[in-house]
This record gives sequence, structure tokens and C-alpha cells, in this order.
Amino acid sequence: MTYKTIIGKEKYHMHNEIMQWCNDHIGDGGYTQQPNPLWDMVLVYGTATYYFKHERDLVFFTLRWS
Repeated sequence: MTYKTIIGKEKYHMHNEIMQWCNDHIGDGGYTQQPNPLWDMVLVYGTATYYFKHERDLVFFTLRWS
């Protein structure tokens, strides 16, 4: 199962910082081409959808960035 959250356009300027935080605190993911990432992000017209492999990572992310 995949868990997801959406970050709106108002935080578009922060996505590089958010992605670095995810790598530092959750593990490998994002744009990397690894077979089983712990998290991923899809950016469409300034709105980002973050996907997490584990629910605990979604909760951790939400506490920090929402």
C-alpha cells in the first residue's frame, strides 16, 4: 500500500528543501532510479504529491511540513 499527501503551490519554492529533508530523515527516494524507494514525489503545475511506502513516514512528514 502507498500513502500520499499533497503539498500545494504555496510551498513550491520549498520542494528542494522538502526533498532533502525526506532523504535525510526517511531514506532514499524521490527522483532516484532505485528499485524500491521509501518515498517519491510527483510535481505537476507547482502542486506536489508525495508518496510514502510506510504510514509512519507519512505521519512524520505531515508533522513537519503541513
